[in-house]
Amino acid sequence: MQLLQQRTTAPSRQGLHVCNVAVPSKPPAFKAPKRSKVEIIKEKSDYLRHPLMEELVNENPHINDDAMQLMKFHGSYMQDHREKRSFGQGKFYQFMMRTRQPSGMVTNQLYLVMDELADKYGNGTLRLTTRQAYQLHGVLKHDLKTVFSTVIKNMGSTLGACGDVNRNVMGPAAPFVNKPEYALAQKCANDIADLLAPQSGAYYDVWLDGEKFVSVYKEDPKVTADRAFNGYGTNYTNSPEPIYGTQFLPRKFKVAVTVPGDNSVDIFTNDIGVVVMTDASGQLQGYNLLVGGGMGRTHRNNETFPRLADPLGYVGKDDIFHAIKAIVATQRDYGRRDDRKQARLKYLVDEWGIDKFRSVVEQYMGKRFEEFQPLPAWQFEDYLGWHEQGDGKLFYGVYVQVRL
Repeated sequence: MQLLQQRTTAPSRQGLHVCNVAVPSKPPAFKAPKRSKVEIIKEKSDYLRHPLMEELVNENPHINDDAMQLMKFHGSYMQDHREKRSFGQGKFYQFMMRTRQPSGMVTNQLYLVMDELADKYGNGTLRLTTRQAYQLHGVLKHDLKTVFSTVIKNMGSTLGACGDVNRNVMGPAAPFVNKPEYALAQKCANDIADLLAPQSGAYYDVWLDGEKFVSVYKEDPKVTADRAFNGYGTNYTNSPEPIYGTQFLPRKFKVAVTVPGDNSVDIFTNDIGVVVMTDASGQLQGYNLLVGGGMGRTHRNNETFPRLADPLGYVGKDDIFHAIKAIVATQRDYGRRDDRKQARLKYLVDEWGIDKFRSVVEQYMGKRFEEFQPLPAWQFEDYLGWHEQGDGKLFYGVYVQVRL
C-alpha cells in the first residue's frame, strides 16, 4: 500500500529493534496503485470539508455522491423515503443522524434535546442502536445545520459516528458503584473515543461555520499527550489529522471495552476488544487486547466472512493509548484500499495471522506485548430489570422493542 506522507524511523527500547515499517512503497512507473473511488474523495476533501460545505448550502434537497461519502464521517447518511415520493417527482430525500456517546452514556440535557429534535425536525422517533448510540431519522437537508449545531451545543457529538474512522466505543453500561472496574471501563471507552476522534476541525467548520464552541468537557491530558507522541511512526507529522492523515482508515473501525466475564458488548465481534484488568482491591493494572473481530459479510461473496477476534496480548495501564494507536496505524497503512469489501481489519489479521500482525504492531508501539492474562468464562449480561447498584439504590434496565 502506498503511503502519502512519510513517517520517521525511531530508536529501539526494551530490547526490541524498531524498524521503519511505514516506508512509502514506490509502484512500478507503468502501473499506478489501485484505490477505490472513496479513497480519492477523501484525499481531495481537505479533511472532510469539500464538496460537502458547498452542497449543504445549495437549493437542492439532496447532496451529490462525493458529499454523501463525506457526510458519513460527520455522522449522517442520506436516505430516500419511498412512501413519501410524489408521482413524477423522483426520490424524497431525507437524512439520518447518528450520535457518538461512548459506553452509551448520555446526559439528561442531551436526551431531552434529542427528544425535542426528533419531534421538531425528524419523523417523531428516536432510535437506539446496537452500538449504544441514538439515531434520528427524517431530517430534511435545510434543517441539518440546526439539528447538528443544537446537538453540539448541548454536549453531544456525531463526529465519527459513521465513516472510515473509529466509530462509537462501546462499554458496559451498568452503573455499578461498588465495582470500580466498571467505572474504569467506561472511562477507558471515553478516552479511546477522544484519542481516535478526527482532529482537523472540519466538523466545526461545517456545522458551526468555524465557530469555536467552548465546552466544559476536557479530554484527559494523557490522551492529548499520547496522541501527539510520535516516537515509533504512528503519526503523520505536521498534519491536521496526526493519526488518520488525508486518507483516514480503509474502512470503519469498531472498539469495545469491558471487564472480565462481562460480554454485554460482544467483545469478540470488534476490530479491537479491550478488557480492563484490576487487582483484588479494584486498582487498575493493565489491559488485555483482542483484534480482528467482525460479523459482516457480503451476500454471495465467499471472499467475505464473519470472524471472531484473536487475543493479541497484554499491556500495562500506561501503554493502552500507544497500543491502540499502533493497531490503528497498522490497519491504516496495510489494510486494503482497493476493495472496500476486503478492507476491514479482520481480513488483514486473517491474511497475516496473529503472530505477524502482533510483530508489526509492536514496531509501531516500540515495545513487546506481554502475555494475554487469564480470564474467567464470558457471560452475556443484558441488565434488564432491577439490579443492586451497590450504594443502597437500584437501577433498572428497560427493554426496548426491536423495529424490524
